[in-house]
Amino acid sequence: RFAMGSSRKKRKADSEENNISKAETPAPDHSSIEDEFGSTYEAVWADELIFQEKTKYQDLAVFRSNSYGVCLCLDGVIQSTEKDEHIYHERLVHVPLLLCPKPRRVVICGGGNGGAAREVLKHKSVKEVFLIEIDPAVRNAAKRFIQSQSAALSDSRVTTIFADACNFEKWPEGCFDVIIVDSTDMGTTAGRSDHLWSQAFFEGCLSRLQPSGQLSTQLGACVVGTRHIGFSQAASNGVSTLRAAGFGSVRPYVAEIESYGGVAIF
Repeated sequence: RFAMGSSRKKRKADSEENNISKAETPAPDHSSIEDEFGSTYEAVWADELIFQEKTKYQDLAVFRSNSYGVCLCLDGVIQSTEKDEHIYHERLVHVPLLLCPKPRRVVICGGGNGGAAREVLKHKSVKEVFLIEIDPAVRNAAKRFIQSQSAALSDSRVTTIFADACNFEKWPEGCFDVIIVDSTDMGTTAGRSDHLWSQAFFEGCLSRLQPSGQLSTQLGACVVGTRHIGFSQAASNGVSTLRAAGFGSVRPYVAEIESYGGVAIF
């Protein structure tokens, strides 16, 4: 059994009201913001607010940026952009699926925009994809405004379950070849997904994996220095948590994703 961690340094959408700006500055198109954990976020400026809703769980916004195209934002934190979401989803999905011999059953925890499901379905051996998303509004907004990702959710192989992914009683029965945790970052969205970073959650995932199964998840920020790239404390803690949960091999890898602030760790 095998686990990989992903780490995303998300950009916050900058604004005077509701985290949305009505005009994009010429250059640069972002500014630095420090969150409650001391991590630096860089704001993505918006040209046009397309949709906004306060859901049961979070503030959701879809907006258009000159630099990044159509963007999905939850509680002021960028989740995906038209320009580079494919980089994130390809790295999150294809590495674990390619390491798994003929994956057939896949669970995605979160990922209500459909981008991860889209990439999973590119693997012809996959017969069933179960997407466990806590907030129906994310799926609904993606279907209305981000069809390049959400179209995959209409595929007959995809079953969407609206539930907290930490509640394993809501999961389909049986074991899975790949589990993909596509959650928000720890400490963002008012900490609503922090339990998906816990040892108990990863132990539950491990118990539902096939012996040759793979798990991928994102574990925090990447620290970029003048001469090196390193883990943030959150990412380092995440790797330790995966090992404590029983995963014998935890191997990070990186990708450059501009809208997430630079280099992401998977």
